[in-house]
Formats: sequence, structure tokens, C-alpha cells
Amino acid sequence: MNRAERRNREAIAKKKKEWGQKLLPWQKEYIQECVEAAREFHVTRFVDFVDAAVSGALIEKHDMPMKDIREVNQLMGLYLAQILKEESDMGTERMFKMKKIEKKCSEFIEKLINQGKKKTEVIKLTRAEFKAHGVTTAEVNVAWKRVSEQIELEKAAEAVKNAQAITEKLGECDKETAEALEYIFDEKVPVVEKKEKAVPKKEQAKSLQNKFEVVNEVVKVVKREVKGQHGMYTIEDGLVSSGDLHFNSAEAVERYYESENEAIKAQIEELV
Repeated sequence: MNRAERRNREAIAKKKKEWGQKLLPWQKEYIQECVEAAREFHVTRFVDFVDAAVSGALIEKHDMPMKDIREVNQLMGLYLAQILKEESDMGTERMFKMKKIEKKCSEFIEKLINQGKKKTEVIKLTRAEFKAHGVTTAEVNVAWKRVSEQIELEKAAEAVKNAQAITEKLGECDKETAEALEYIFDEKVPVVEKKEKAVPKKEQAKSLQNKFEVVNEVVKVVKREVKGQHGMYTIEDGLVSSGDLHFNSAEAVERYYESENEAIKAQIEELV
């Protein structure tokens, strides 16, 4: 807009203002009634458009029965009326207030959820806390959903982290149990997915001796108990035990830990 256009616009606005000031009270009242009628008409048409759009989306996405759709639309109409009332009462000021208190509202909801409060109570308390700021029930519902989903995502991420740590621990225990078999029987025992350079048997035996301490040995019954970094291992009559686990070969160890690892991976995939 150039200078000439701006001056012309200002001149027209000035004439309109002067004309309005000359109107009689009943004329002003009549114009106001016309404006309100037009506003209500457009609001009604807007609600009809939203009603049709939401109903169509619910049918397409969820094949929801018409009875349930009517309930949703009625609730939507109630929420829309609340929002329009707040907008009418506060005007553009409400928009700026909402931006300022959005973070505080989310923090308040998160605090209540972490206290173990249920959805209905959280929404009721939040609505009461921020009602003076023009926050409606619909907006509190949206905020609750957003915060609760974020909390669930954080819990899932922590669960994945813990599951990965357990998987790594299982791998360490798998390796040590196999090494215990090798050390006790003095024979080569393969380790699951181990791709290290071959070490001379004497050096390997010496290395394993440094990692395990013989705490009890009964030669007559061929029984040994060794202590490693991750626990105690007992060998007796060809059976290796570690806690409640019992194995008769390195292959059995491999099969057990492979099944455990697969089970944990499946749990991780469900969380993710």
C-alpha cells in the first residue's frame, strides 16, 4: 500500500466514524442487532460444517455408530460454546494469556499425574486452577493427553534402556559361564558370536585362571566351585550350575541365553 492509498483509506475511516457518531440510539441498536444476527448465522453454519467433517472422519477412521457420533458432536458443541464465550469475554487478550500459561498448565498437569491422580481429577483440578485465565475443559483435555503421552514415552524409553542393559549383562554372563566350562574341564568351549583372535591354549588357561578363583574342590567326586565376576559356578558329575540354572554343555548355555535374549528383544520391540 502506497502513501496515496493509505491516505484514502484513513479518510474513508474518518467519514465512517463521523457518520456513526451522528446515528440515533435506536439506529445504533438496530445495527448491533443485525451484526449479532449475522454473527450467529455464521457460527451456526460453522458448527454444521465441523459437525459434518468430524462425523465423516469418525466413520471413515473408526466406523463409529451414529449414536456415539451424536454424543461426540454434542460434547464438541458444548466445548465450542465454552471457547467462543471465553473469546467473546476476553477478546484477543485471551490468545496472549493462553500462550503465557501453556507451560504452567502442562507442568501443573504433570505434577498431578506423578502424584498418581486419575484423569477426571486432574482435569477438574486443572480447570479450577486456570479457569480465571480463560482455559476451557476442552483445552485442559488436550493438555492432559499431550502430557500423559509424553510421560508414557519417557517411561518406555527408560524401559528400553533398562532392557538393553539387561541384554548386555546376559551377554557378559553367557561369556563367563562358557569360560567357566572351559576352565573347569580344560577344553576349548566356543562362546556365542565370539570373533576374537585365537589364543594359545597355555596363555588362554593362564588368562582364565586369573579370572576365576577356586574356592572349593573335591577331587574324589569330581566337584569344583569357582567364583567369577558375575557369580558362583559349580561343576559336579558333568553338570555346571549357576544359581538356579544348570547346564551339561556349552551348547546348552548358548541355547538358554539365545532364548533369553530373543525374549528380551521381543519385549523391547513392544515398548518401542
